Amino acid sequence: MNNKITTRFGFLFFSSLLVFLIVFTQTQNRRRVSYEISVQFEKTPRFLTEATVNKLLTQKMQVLHNQPHDTLILNMLESDLEVVSAIENAEVYRQPDGSWGVIIREREPLFRVVGSQHYYVDAFGVRFPKAKDYAADVPVYLGDLNEAKRTEVVRLLQKLIGDSFLAKELTHLTLRDDLYRIGIRSLPYDFVLGKGINIPSKIRKLKIFCAHQLQQQKQLDYQEANLMYKNQVVVTTP
Repeated sequence: MNNKITTRFGFLFFSSLLVFLIVFTQTQNRRRVSYEISVQFEKTPRFLTEATVNKLLTQKMQVLHNQPHDTLILNMLESDLEVVSAIENAEVYRQPDGSWGVIIREREPLFRVVGSQHYYVDAFGVRFPKAKDYAADVPVYLGDLNEAKRTEVVRLLQKLIGDSFLAKELTHLTLRDDLYRIGIRSLPYDFVLGKGINIPSKIRKLKIFCAHQLQQQKQLDYQEANLMYKNQVVVTTP
């Protein structure tokens, strides 16, 4: 009788141990699961690398490994990637062979802020960090830019670079004494825009003034040119 009890106990013990080892092994395998991920960028990447996106996506997939629905995983992965400020849109998908793919759209910088902090801002007013080895050829906002003014600056710059002349010429924008000033490539002084109203009229005056100045054999040394006055440009000398 004792032998039967001992045998039964031994069988239960070893069965339990076997189950534990199977569960433990499966758990470890889940932790070590590797993913084959294809990372594509809509344009040549400037702020991110394929390795960075791959690493981030793999980490997120490890956490979501036991989620039952592929659709849920895809949506969560896309949301997690789009938290990265330099990513405007992420599309995660499954290949027929079970591997994973992601298409990344980086944000397009509209202008760069150079103040106590340096960063880019896109057309949606979203700020994101500058890259270590890349500098976008976009206008520079000189000074600190608070969140309340950011939307206003975005709208102003969109109007300015919407003009074909300023799209090539505009170099910087500043806000001093609550008046906007801009700089262009062809002339060495700033133009006072003022409050950012009547921009089309001010652009026309600026273009006429620049055309006249660039035709002169000798350009006068001005401190700034003011576009705020009606039908004229008022210059200030040093």
